[in-house]
Amino acid sequence: MQGEEKEYHVTDNGISLLPLATLRLNVAFQPQEYGEELNAGEIILRCTEFRELRVVLRGEGLLPSPTREVTVKSDVEGTKRFSIPFANPFPYTIEVTHYVTAKKCKDALLERHLEAFEVVGKKSQLLQAKQTTNLPCAFTPSHMQIYEVVFNVGVRKLSPTDGAPWKQHEIVWSYPVKGIAVMRGFQEPSPRTLLKEHVYPCEEPTPNRPARIEGEARSSTSFRLCLNLAGYLDNRERCGEEGSFTWSFSVQTSGDDLLDAAALVNVSVKLRRESCTVDPMTGVANLAFIGTFEPPRSFEIMATLSVTSVIGGEWQFPVFLQARRTELVESKITFFSDNLHKPIHRNLLLDSGEPTSAKFRVIFVKPGASAFSLAHTSGVLPPQGAGYFTLQITYALKNYGRVTKTKIVVQTPRKEWIYDLIGEAWPCNQIC
Repeated sequence: MQGEEKEYHVTDNGISLLPLATLRLNVAFQPQEYGEELNAGEIILRCTEFRELRVVLRGEGLLPSPTREVTVKSDVEGTKRFSIPFANPFPYTIEVTHYVTAKKCKDALLERHLEAFEVVGKKSQLLQAKQTTNLPCAFTPSHMQIYEVVFNVGVRKLSPTDGAPWKQHEIVWSYPVKGIAVMRGFQEPSPRTLLKEHVYPCEEPTPNRPARIEGEARSSTSFRLCLNLAGYLDNRERCGEEGSFTWSFSVQTSGDDLLDAAALVNVSVKLRRESCTVDPMTGVANLAFIGTFEPPRSFEIMATLSVTSVIGGEWQFPVFLQARRTELVESKITFFSDNLHKPIHRNLLLDSGEPTSAKFRVIFVKPGASAFSLAHTSGVLPPQGAGYFTLQITYALKNYGRVTKTKIVVQTPRKEWIYDLIGEAWPCNQIC
């Protein structure tokens, strides 16, 4: 536009342009067919001075492509079924077939990759225009390794006259699929545990029990964890290399809706690999970790420690994390009263202790709680530095000459604070 820009609206009578004005038309393209045919159009502009101006538009319909790799996990010798959704992008009926092929790689065990995947059910079907279906497949790993294949979806016209001509007889979508073999691992027992099992053979074997990591909240506890990676057979010379294993925690249950369990596990448990040895006879790897447990609040969480080898395979170990409530207190709040019928109020100012706001709850622990009451037992704490939530605590004197004590615990999803509450009567010489 030369000069001042102006927005024009097309009406039945057309539009009027100012002298030297430039007209810009916004055009949206929605392909009706694969390729260039049936995807053409034109814009016709007519005026008395130039009669007619035609703008020819041509577009090409491209095929939607898979967005990312499909990952599936299954226990060794077990079967995991999964499906890949597919939508007919054409405005007519098509025939769909699906099959698995090997990924192009130099792999002496290529046949093992293909045998681990099987197409389930009908291998071909008809899809109406814009219809969606799920194409099923099964993954059955036989060894602890990564399995990589290509899941192919072939599409053909039901009638050659439908739509525009295709450049090829069949169009194929290829989805890369990675299969990960999983084995339920166990903690390596100590020599004392082995002796105990030998003496008392009827006792339940301890290796199948979850590993326990426990300590006091807001403190640091060191621990050592020895794991048995059964089925680790290939590339045993790489076991001692840095980066040959990766590990991560995932939460199973916590029993507490307020907990941000995933964040707590992430900040509480720090692991460092100490050693890795492979039995030359069996190929079984023994992996040792040393770690620290530094929970910021009390909790009980059942988690899974997943150890993954770079050559493939994932071992999963159940781990029970227990952070006991600390005896440390933020402060002591004392209430003095000289009247059985006059409650005493104190205010406690709270924030989340984090850059973001957080839900909270308050619970009483230990005897004496009946003498105290709270205006709120739950709510939302503001971010640190953005003000405070005022928690009003009320103390009602029950009798003279007796000190009442209890504790309150303020909990957020990731933090915890403990306060001592002490209620007592004024000394007699101050009452008289």
